[in-house]
Amino acid sequence: MGFITFFGVAVLNGLVLVSCINQLRRDGLPLEEALIKGCERRLCPVLMAANLAILGLIPLLLATGIGSEA
Repeated sequence: MGFITFFGVAVLNGLVLVSCINQLRRDGLPLEEALIKGCERRLCPVLMAANLAILGLIPLLLATGIGSEA
């Protein structure tokens, strides 16, 4: 369950970053500069989404009752 969630968050974060870089490229920036600016702009949202997924799965990690192995 947690692996599927983390995989989904990782894909979402990758799409957010790639779409930002593509937008910067459409605006006329060279590839290297678009990569640097895109990573600078999207670092905070990507880290917040990853941290939210981690914090949301802590109760699942600590659960020991019936059905917790799902």
